[in-house]
Amino acid sequence: GKPIHHVVFSPQHEYICIQRSDTEIEFTVVSKLRTFIKTVRKPKDSRILGIHWTFRSNMIVVTTHTVELYQVEESGQLKLLKYYNVDVNWYKYAA
Repeated sequence: GKPIHHVVFSPQHEYICIQRSDTEIEFTVVSKLRTFIKTVRKPKDSRILGIHWTFRSNMIVVTTHTVELYQVEESGQLKLLKYYNVDVNWYKYAA
């Protein structure tokens, strides 16, 4: 398989996000062992810089062109709540 760049568990360990490339995240619901693939939004040259859980079911994805806030729905699907178009060269996350 592809090498793992980054692994992030949700605060309650209900979900796992695995980044294997610059453009995709594997999102797994642990209790159901269901996996979804999340690809970055447009533009196509966007790269994922980081993934961070902000709350039990809220996650931020930082790319080179956007900052995106997602919520995990009860079905396990990711729902985009907000996104900001902003060019990002680097970032640092501190909780």
